[in-house]
Amino acid sequence: MERSNKIKSEKQTYIKSLPELTLEAESYIVVDGNTGKVLLGKDENTSRPLASLTKIQTAYLFAKRNDIHSTITIPNLGPKHVYDFTLKSGDKWNTDDLIKFMLIISSNDAAEILARSEPLGRKQFIELMNERVGSSSSLFFTTPDGLDEGENIGGQGSALDMSKLLRKFYLEFPALFEATSKTDLTVTINGQKYTGIPNTNRDVELYRGIIGSKTGFTDRAGGNLAVIYDESLGNPLILVLLGSTKEGRFKDMKKLISYINENRNALYFEEE
Repeated sequence: MERSNKIKSEKQTYIKSLPELTLEAESYIVVDGNTGKVLLGKDENTSRPLASLTKIQTAYLFAKRNDIHSTITIPNLGPKHVYDFTLKSGDKWNTDDLIKFMLIISSNDAAEILARSEPLGRKQFIELMNERVGSSSSLFFTTPDGLDEGENIGGQGSALDMSKLLRKFYLEFPALFEATSKTDLTVTINGQKYTGIPNTNRDVELYRGIIGSKTGFTDRAGGNLAVIYDESLGNPLILVLLGSTKEGRFKDMKKLISYINENRNALYFEEE
């Protein structure tokens, strides 16, 4: 089914000659990475729980404020704490590796370690996470990892504002985000190389154009997924899905990328 003219509403943004798109996600957006122009969206201004997409802001702010080419010693998080994959108290990590590790495996521990390693301390770091997005943004964070604490949502915001944050992060720190385009990651710990750290986006290499991705899931948020996809050389697109399901987010992204490829001309159509 086609719409004969351009319609913008809370339900979906239709563009002339563009067929309807049905996804499980409650909200989604497609943004031109070069210009920041919104090409397609549904409820893109609605604020929703972000879950681990919050870690994009943690990575961006920490990288802005600290030397990512330094080293970080993993702190003692308590005698009963079970560390995420390969993390161990006392080990020394390259800072950029720890950020990449946090993003690719969605490590909650790495997010906490980065927040605690900040000179300001965890509480002030979270406050700064909110200050740096600006008062006009829907983004709001209460934890560095996106996990909810009681009634407090760890991170929340709209697909539109999440796409703006992701675009800014990628433009300023492309190497950190591009690490998430691989199925696994190699890091340096105590001067030695460790390989095989898996990506939480199991489909990341199914599309040759994916530059990077970030997953997110909680029972409250549902399944979230953010991707930068270069659908043609030098023309990156930012795709954000919010409020899908744990499995549905990957199906949604496949469907959305196929839809973009099939309707490229209509997506870039400009009305006079």
